[in-house]
Amino acid sequence: MKKKTYQFEKFLKNTFDQFSIKQNEVLVEDDLNDIIMNVCGKALVLMINEKREMNLLMGNTPEERYQYFENEYSSTGKAFEEIKDKFPVIYIDLKNSINSYLKLVSQIMKDFKKDYSLLVERKIIEEHSTISTMKIKGDLHNGKAVIEITTNKSKLIYKPKSLSNDVFFNNFLKYMDSFFIKEGKSTKYKENFYLVNTLDMKTYGWVEYVDKKPINSFEEARNYYRKIGVLLSVAYTLNLTDLHFENVISQGENPCIIDLETMFNMPMFVKDYKNESRNIINGKIMDSVVSTGMLPVLGIDSLFGGDPSGILGGTFSKEERVIINPFRDDIKFQKIVVRSVFKDHIPFFNNNNEKRYCKPKDYVNDIIKGFEKTYKIIVKNKEKILGFLKKESSSVTCRILFRNTMEYSVLLNAAKSPVYSNKREEIFEKLSTFNRGLGNDIIKSEISQINTLSIPYFNCQVDSNLIKNMDGETIFEHTLTPFKCFLSKYRRLCVDDMEQQVKLIRFSIQSQEQLFKDGEQFSLYKKQKGSQEDLLIAINELSSILENNAYIGTSDDTINWMSLGIADNDQILFESLENDIYKGISGIGLALLEYYEFYPNINTKKILKLIYKNISKDFINTNNEPQNYGFYVGLIGEYSFLRKYEKVFHKTSSCNILKNILKDFTPEKCQTILPSDDVIAGEAGIIIYISNLNNYLEYRDEIDILLKSLSNKIKLKESIASYAHGNSGIATAFVHGYKVTKNEKYLKIFHELWNLENSSKLRRGWTDSRKVDSSYSSQWCHGASGQAIARMEWITVNKTARFLSNSELIKVKKELGELIDILKKEGMYTDNFCLCHGILGNLLILNTYQENFDNKNINLKNEILNNYYSVCNYGLNKGWICGLGTEFYSYGLMTGISGILYGLIRQVKQKNNFGVLMPYVD
Repeated sequence: MKKKTYQFEKFLKNTFDQFSIKQNEVLVEDDLNDIIMNVCGKALVLMINEKREMNLLMGNTPEERYQYFENEYSSTGKAFEEIKDKFPVIYIDLKNSINSYLKLVSQIMKDFKKDYSLLVERKIIEEHSTISTMKIKGDLHNGKAVIEITTNKSKLIYKPKSLSNDVFFNNFLKYMDSFFIKEGKSTKYKENFYLVNTLDMKTYGWVEYVDKKPINSFEEARNYYRKIGVLLSVAYTLNLTDLHFENVISQGENPCIIDLETMFNMPMFVKDYKNESRNIINGKIMDSVVSTGMLPVLGIDSLFGGDPSGILGGTFSKEERVIINPFRDDIKFQKIVVRSVFKDHIPFFNNNNEKRYCKPKDYVNDIIKGFEKTYKIIVKNKEKILGFLKKESSSVTCRILFRNTMEYSVLLNAAKSPVYSNKREEIFEKLSTFNRGLGNDIIKSEISQINTLSIPYFNCQVDSNLIKNMDGETIFEHTLTPFKCFLSKYRRLCVDDMEQQVKLIRFSIQSQEQLFKDGEQFSLYKKQKGSQEDLLIAINELSSILENNAYIGTSDDTINWMSLGIADNDQILFESLENDIYKGISGIGLALLEYYEFYPNINTKKILKLIYKNISKDFINTNNEPQNYGFYVGLIGEYSFLRKYEKVFHKTSSCNILKNILKDFTPEKCQTILPSDDVIAGEAGIIIYISNLNNYLEYRDEIDILLKSLSNKIKLKESIASYAHGNSGIATAFVHGYKVTKNEKYLKIFHELWNLENSSKLRRGWTDSRKVDSSYSSQWCHGASGQAIARMEWITVNKTARFLSNSELIKVKKELGELIDILKKEGMYTDNFCLCHGILGNLLILNTYQENFDNKNINLKNEILNNYYSVCNYGLNKGWICGLGTEFYSYGLMTGISGILYGLIRQVKQKNNFGVLMPYVD
């Protein structure tokens, strides 16, 4: 094996000498080197750079000066002594870490010798095995860690804790296997599960090393995924979580789970939104197969930068600290985002020394077959199985997570910095500041453990409500036990629940392959022949989807939806909605108000009343708290819903609310409460909205303040050809600013923004700044339809404000013609129906153009109508393309079902303006 190379190797060698590390401990040399660099690396980088800046290093090149540092400071022990003197906390960390690890290694050597015969008997090792090397796996907890041991013949795993969980799990799988055989459904698979060999020594244990192995046939691939389905059903039943890609290994046709710490998982503190409907949704997500971690759906509080699931995952981005300028005197650490790919959990063929992987999406039916078979056996034998679990699970220890371990890691990384090493009390005090409602005993134990540079660890017995730390001290008394939490779900297992979980399994695996496609086969959109009847039926179906899928809190009259979304890392997630217009309940409210005006009915009125009550209550309660004020994602948009509701239902006007929101605005305050400048979340969207109110002149001073803030924010060197996020939208805000204030400064900024956007002009269209191939888009958010809104608005405002010269007006109209041509030829064929980046947004804008700028063009009018009919026919027969499956939807106004409803109703009602896409709420 090639020897691993390290920075500051002479410092490492000197440290071995300082601590008198013996030669026979070379079997853990790499681990010790990693420990030393992990503790001292930042201090060494700081030290060599300081000496470089002080001209204390000899040599003509950075490499020569690095070698001088190694010879003069590292080899001689000067660097070691300097760390000891300047950073005593780091020295203590180093001493404790090395001593703890060497103590652990020594104990493992003794235990291996003592348990040798039993290990051979259990076939965990072969006869005549001797230890060659050891390697830490995972996190250190109080000086202890899982260790991968390599012998002269094979490998095995040492765990510094009882293996009672592993023993129980193996026994449960054996017990379940007996039911499969009795059912007569799996007699050709005499052993349905692969049982990992273990040797439990009560305070520690040995585990067979499970390595990935190839499969030999497609039949074995099907077996693997069928068994994945079986294990998924078992994990769902036992509340076994954290089954991400690192904890599942493909050993031929056998999936092996190698970490069982989170069996009978008990959530410590379910987030209380002070809102029953959101709590119901949150609980539904946590109490589903999603919580196992095996499916490619983002779980609550997951901080992975991608998909970590045990079935499909292993591809994600993460931030890593890497060495820049290695072996030079200007060496430094830098954080970079690394895209990592892991496939040990995916079955594969060996094909001419190349691995050919069997993707889960091709074996969804096998996964579901295994899941359903196991689930039905559990339901059929519910009391028998419960009796077994009660008797055999008493030895299970459940790991308790008060926080995501990534939060601890962030603090630990900061604590290791020489800059903060003497300020650790302040750093770790953040655990108290951001206490999440945790008690003092919990936080005290967290700080005590993290002070040893360990990830805090807590557990409790499956039948106990006492949460303990690593020293066995009780630090919290829960109201439930893990077994009672399990029992609560176990009692609810039934065929209806199984069918719901199966839908989640199928949806999650298929939809991760093709995001934002709806319909059973995720087919691409093709134009259909539809009718006015399709349009009316579609409106009724979409309104029913919204109303039937609302979650209502009966105790507090709250309302919400469990909506699909996409996280920043491109992972699917379920989420309850905020109050905003863009994808929240205010936006759904606007769509249902349009529907209610079209078809007044009791049920829609009831839903709208609940939405209004929610928005009003939260508006009053949070009005003085820091939050976003933008139109689409903040208070101004929520206000627009309240105002529209009061108009429709003839309630007392809330017009004074807008004045109250804006009264304290200053250009300085806007920098904080409006972190963006664009139409979506910044001043631009608010200016356009207010400027389209009938009484906009009453807000002249407020608009001027927003314009001043926007003037200070914008970057006149950046060209983003976009209405929602860039030049077109911000330029439109300055057009309205000039209309209201007549200030020539705003007109000048408009021209600068327009010219800057045109620097992104292609032969056809404008560059979509998100794309690397310098192509254009047809969407409202980043493309032609949004830019078309801007041009039409400029032409409209120019009729009264006269801010365009004749040549400029001709230019705007020419640009508008090109943008409309893009919409007609390309904007009708995108594989999404939503307002933001789909066909309904493009149709709404094209329809507004035809009615206001080309109203004699009957052919265009009919073309638009036929496209509306086509979308409706397709949606009714093949699914509404805005979510990720026919059972689960994105409900938001700009990205989902409610936006499609909004666009269709406005067509039927013949509303010939841009509506919320402006934004304008009529």
